[in-house]
Amino acid sequence: MWRQACALAMVAVVPIIAAAKMPSGLSPKASWDVSGIRSEDVTCDGHPDLIMTGHRGKTLYVNVISGPRTRSTFRFAIDSNRQDGICALPVHIETYPLTCRDDEYGALPGCRVVRSCHAFSIADDQCDALNVYWNSKAHRLEWYRH
Repeated sequence: MWRQACALAMVAVVPIIAAAKMPSGLSPKASWDVSGIRSEDVTCDGHPDLIMTGHRGKTLYVNVISGPRTRSTFRFAIDSNRQDGICALPVHIETYPLTCRDDEYGALPGCRVVRSCHAFSIADDQCDALNVYWNSKAHRLEWYRH
């Protein structure tokens, strides 16, 4: 049922988010960007995942929902002086085929090309984007930026 819900995510995203239990430690008072939710396989399991962003105060949350009980949450500062943050709001999610290579860094650690899998970036159009990919060796999402 979860896989079918993800396939229809762009059509009926609000009921899915309303039904999803927020991960522990994630602020229920965060302002979530429902219009910016993306559905793409980013965990390289052949099934679509939901990617969403939200913010509260000076913190940006990036939540990847891979199933009814599987979530990955990243927290980034909203601060132009930090390498582990974004410069400003709003942000948008851009997905692209996973190539396991970066023009500046070369091969991404632990990455393995899977035909249906995608990577994504979180961009604010003011500073370098945060890039996220699936690390097959570590079995988790990893991020980097230039």
